[in-house]
Amino acid sequence: MLEHFNKEDQEFVKKIRNLEGKNYLTKFLDINQQDIVGRIIPSAIFYGGYEKSELKRASSIGCDDFKITCFKIEYDKRYGELNHRNILGSVLSLGIEKDNIGDIIIGDDIHIFVASEIERYIELNFIVVGKINITLIKVDGSNLVRNDDYKVIKVILKSFRLDNIISSVYNCSRNESKKLINKGFVRVNHKLIESVSYIVKKDDLISVRKKGRFIFLEEMGMTRKSNYFISVGLY
Repeated sequence: MLEHFNKEDQEFVKKIRNLEGKNYLTKFLDINQQDIVGRIIPSAIFYGGYEKSELKRASSIGCDDFKITCFKIEYDKRYGELNHRNILGSVLSLGIEKDNIGDIIIGDDIHIFVASEIERYIELNFIVVGKINITLIKVDGSNLVRNDDYKVIKVILKSFRLDNIISSVYNCSRNESKKLINKGFVRVNHKLIESVSYIVKKDDLISVRKKGRFIFLEEMGMTRKSNYFISVGLY
């Protein structure tokens, strides 16, 4: 079965296999890891602290506590603006492993989900982002809604190959997009993809190191020259 997964995923697969038949609660999993768990343990249940979260913990049936804590981040906006990148970077600089951190929701207010096992450590140590002092307030985040902060753009494709869609979205040559894929700079739904001919599907999230990430929103029809007309959300 391991041969069906790339080398990066194989160690994770081994860990998940060891959970079969046991009571378990994982740390936060990305979309690719959730897919792997679901394939190996179909009975697994997932939750990330609120409906439609991206990062989720997985547990065995019967678990009624996913041990997820939500904090509201308060700060004085006169001193600057906080964003996903500098918040996550500040948390990780405390020596916290990334899989202890769930979604970070940026909106009128800012919320961060963390594994409850590190709740006290976060409260005591996460007091600044960059040079901006922050205050954490523990809240019920179960009713929060994530607003995807992306810019919708429309592009024309000759095909849905990964190298082609990257080239079209970022207005670079096919050769450049192929090099990015071959260097291991591209992930689809958090999974490393090294095939330039990988076929991208609706709702796929594509991350390209040094360029950013985007989501394939919808196919909008064909052009007169039989190319595909699609929309993507550019983060």
